[in-house]
Amino acid sequence: VERCVASYRSRRERLAMPVAESDLEAEHRALETAVRALLDDQAGDGGSLKDTDAYRGAVRVLRDVVDEGAKHARQKNIELWKVHSDDATRCAIRKNDAVRRTCGLQCLFNKIPGIHKSTSKKHLMQCFSGSSSGSKLSAGLQAQVFENWYLKDLAAEAATVRSFFYMLVATVAVGLVMILCMFNGSRSSREQPWAYRA
Repeated sequence: VERCVASYRSRRERLAMPVAESDLEAEHRALETAVRALLDDQAGDGGSLKDTDAYRGAVRVLRDVVDEGAKHARQKNIELWKVHSDDATRCAIRKNDAVRRTCGLQCLFNKIPGIHKSTSKKHLMQCFSGSSSGSKLSAGLQAQVFENWYLKDLAAEAATVRSFFYMLVATVAVGLVMILCMFNGSRSSREQPWAYRA
């Protein structure tokens, strides 16, 4: 099994990236098939060891390594596409900055996390349509590049918006509680004189 795992990892590192998702999946499936054939070759002439617990355990170990490797390869492919989409991400940051500069008190872009994220996504998709890298990406891959970009490159900005939103919600909640307490306090003080009459 160790030889199969080492062969898989070595060959996985040589996969060409960034590529279209379908190309990556096809290359990875071919790699998985080749490594599985290597394991089958080790099962002896005619596969005499395939019905043993050791072989089944080796298949499980190899399947887990391959599944984890596929996830890693997809993530690496997305990250490389993000790097290759630098012109689009810089364009989207400029668009976000333009909105932020004109954002007044009633503007929700820098106050509500969902609006910040959807506006940032709209900006990146607009920038993809005008860039050379965007034309190479499927819509699904563009969405994954956006998530990667938003979680990594815009993390600090998104955290600031989220913190402001939570403070705003907390302030409104405290204000409502105070109003309710004042309303209940004034109502109970008006009702008390009648409560003691007999």
